Amino acid sequence: MSLSQNLMYLNVKPPQADIDASRPVMALIEQRLEAECGIVELVKNIKETCHGVTCQEL
Repeated sequence: MSLSQNLMYLNVKPPQADIDASRPVMALIEQRLEAECGIVELVKNIKETCHGVTCQEL
């Protein structure tokens, strides 16, 4: 199984404020998917990559 989440803009990198606002929300969604849908070790197996933006540790 795989899950892909993307925040992309065409021909420009996303504003850092958008990255900073969306990542914590997506992390909560991932946690709830694991807990409420029984997806075993989803959060543990997430591999995050950030290109051209800064992704602070959550």
